[in-house]
Order: sequence, then C-alpha cells, then structure tokens
Amino acid sequence: SSLPSLASFYMGHSYSGLGRTVDLEAKPTAYDEALWKENEVFLTQFSLAVDDARRYEGCDDVIRMAHNTPGPEATQAAWAAVLPAVHRLHKYYNAVKELQTQYAKTMKAITAPTLSTSPSSTSPSAKFSPADTIANHEALVVQLGRMLDLVMHFDETKMNTPAMQNDYSYFKIIYASMKDDEKAEIFEVSVMHSLWMFLSPLTPCMGIISEETKMVRGPAKLVLATLANICMDMIEAKKVRNDTQRLLCLRTMVACILVFDHASDGNVVFTSASPIDMKGCILVLKSSPLDTKSLMNSLRYSSKHLYDNSTSGAIKHMLE
Repeated sequence: SSLPSLASFYMGHSYSGLGRTVDLEAKPTAYDEALWKENEVFLTQFSLAVDDARRYEGCDDVIRMAHNTPGPEATQAAWAAVLPAVHRLHKYYNAVKELQTQYAKTMKAITAPTLSTSPSSTSPSAKFSPADTIANHEALVVQLGRMLDLVMHFDETKMNTPAMQNDYSYFKIIYASMKDDEKAEIFEVSVMHSLWMFLSPLTPCMGIISEETKMVRGPAKLVLATLANICMDMIEAKKVRNDTQRLLCLRTMVACILVFDHASDGNVVFTSASPIDMKGCILVLKSSPLDTKSLMNSLRYSSKHLYDNSTSGAIKHMLE
C-alpha cells in the first residue's frame, strides 16, 4: 500500500518515537552491512574534509595587497595563493557531493518499502511505522545522525569563514581574464558554476541534504521527525551514557528539525500541528549541561519558517 502523507499520518497521533531508543553502538544487520561499511569509509573521509575546512585561513592579505598596490607582481602573488586555496574549496565541493550520494543511499535503505516495516510483520505492505523502521536499521540510523552532525559542522565552518567566498570571488576575476585554453587547464566552466552555486548559500550542506530529503518524499520526513523525537526523549530520560552521546543526540535532533523545515514547502515544524515535539526539543537544549548556544542559534537563524506568521507563539517565545 502507498505511504501516508505527513498530515494524515500524524492526524490524531501523539508524537512518533516517544518511549523508543536507538542503540548508539548498534551493529549493522546482514542486509545493511555493505552500505554500513561504505558509510564508515565515507564518514572518516568527510570528517577529514570538515577538519581541513576548519583550518582554512584564506588569502585576505595578498588579495588586499593586490587591490591596494595593483601591478603584475602583486597580482601574481595573490594568484599563487588563491589557486591552491580554490583547489581546496573544490575538494570540499566533491566531499559534499559524496555526502549527497551517501545520505540518499542511507535514507532510501532505511525507508525501503520492500522491507518489513514492523518487527513482527512479514508483509512488506504493513502500515508504515517510522519508529519501527528506525528500530530495524539502527546502525544506519546512527550513521545518518553522524552525517547530519557533520552537515551542521561544515555549514557552521562555512558561515564563520567568509574568506572561502572572498577567495573564490577574486579567483573568478582573474579566471575571467584568461584565455580559454588557460582556463581549461584549471577548471571547466561548468565546474566554476557549480563551485559558485555551492559557495553562495550560507548553509550549502543543509540545502543539498534538504533537496535529497524531498526526493525521498514522505518517508524521509517521517523518519527525521521521529528521530528528532527519539533523540529528545533519550536525553530527557537520561538514556545516553556520556557527553559524547548526549552531544550527538542534541546535534542530530537539531539537524533533523532543520532539514525537515527546509524540505517543507510551508511551515509545519514550528506550528502547533508539528510532528516534532518542538517544546520538548527546545527544553532539552536549554537545560543541557553542555554548551548548546550554537545549536539554539542554528534554530534561530538557520531555519526557514521560524518567523512565519503561522509559527506557534510559545515556540517563538522559547527561542527568544
């Protein structure tokens, strides 16, 4: 049978996922093992890309010198610094494209309709339960949480590093003045356009992952909403073992809220009809012994619909 719409699924239901937990140390099932191994390799590589992005210092000084004292020497010095910097940016772009691929594969595996969606059911047409499908793919769900955590880390780094966009803007000026054969030796025009589209948004990863979530349609958003509730409930019920697990749950929870919000055509997540227990999520952020200021700011400033007229007054007040 077809999967229900979000509205029909949650109508008359309490928040999905409450009372459930995710084993943060779960081993993959035989069915999920191949993708799980693939994801482990990817997550290691993407973590390295995020770490490298954090160390990005930019070329502001040489670019400023090239602007203030124009001439071939200053321009050459700036170009010598900017060219390897832009190659680094291209590596980040490729890493995020790989993230897009692995996220899509993982979300499709978790929501695959050909698998039983209930532990006690042998019928693939059983009513879709996001909480049950999460329970059936715990190891992949944990990896999904780690991907979303890294999405936020990359976007936070990008927002705090204006030099990335500044370096690329200067690079474009020099590139535009080159001959076609010289350009081709560096980047194809299509790559230049893709890089600019990648660097222009404040939160490029969030945008890309949200678009992938739309492609999976209803099931992906059901899983994200349920996972946010599970993370909130696990923290509130003290079902995390240490601060590392607590922080992963908090960051996964916030990322699920933001991706759900960005993947929605209108305001859903911040309304009274939200499938996510937003009040509970905000309360666990506010009461956490960890520093959650950046996560609160992510909800305030990286959401898409928070300041819509349809947003619950109570939620707006809690985020003030």
